[in-house]
Amino acid sequence: MMEQKSGSIVNFSGGGSTSSRPNFSSYAVSKTGVVRFTEVVAQEVKKYGVRVNAVSPGAVNTFMTEEVLQAGKLAGKRELEDVKKRLKEGGVSPNLVSELVLFLASNKSRPLTGRLISAIWDDWRNWQKKDIENIMKGEQYTLRRIK
Repeated sequence: MMEQKSGSIVNFSGGGSTSSRPNFSSYAVSKTGVVRFTEVVAQEVKKYGVRVNAVSPGAVNTFMTEEVLQAGKLAGKRELEDVKKRLKEGGVSPNLVSELVLFLASNKSRPLTGRLISAIWDDWRNWQKKDIENIMKGEQYTLRRIK
């Protein structure tokens, strides 16, 4: 990518990177690390025309869903209730997450880099070039302390 002066890397972050996840500390810390890694690498490779972003997919039913059920009370009351509700009502569609990944990998998202984008909470489907340019002027969609 650096030799070609072009490319897009999309990392997966998500649950726990932007809010507390009691009983899932290792998971939350690793997801937060992915976001910070994304931000740093984006700065390192920007001069090569390579973009790096992270996706927060939302509550997709995965193997972790089954692990929470198996853990039962050890997972924590809130976590267990959320998983049971999600299994009943359905989780976030993997297709939605795939659409976001394709958007971030495409030229439609240029010059977006070093950002964490939520598949379900952010209005990425309606972003135009001007919107992305405005995002890049500030610290939106990054991990920052609010003053």
